[in-house]
Amino acid sequence: MGTAGLPHVIIRFFTVPRVKDARISAGWALLFISFLYTTAPAVAAFARVNMIETINGPDSQGVAALMHQAGIKTGKTQALLVGMIKMAMAKCFTLVMNVMKWTSTEISSYWRHLN
Repeated sequence: MGTAGLPHVIIRFFTVPRVKDARISAGWALLFISFLYTTAPAVAAFARVNMIETINGPDSQGVAALMHQAGIKTGKTQALLVGMIKMAMAKCFTLVMNVMKWTSTEISSYWRHLN
């Protein structure tokens, strides 16, 4: 069954009175899940490119070169910087997930009120 067999999708079948409503609700859930599955790798790829360009900069004149010129050892400092970026990205991902959850809930309640 794949993604349609996940518990948070299956439970939608028990929250609505009719089979048609369950199919619509599961369809919306799968739409948002597929949106997440396609955007998460894209965001990760762009973030990686952005991070590499920020640290190295054009012609190797970025953060790493500035730290080297200032006499800061780059190994641990870069690891700290990467860790901070990862934490920020995780927080952004959590916020996106919450917005998607809220949006799917609002859409499903809107459809319930129409029927």
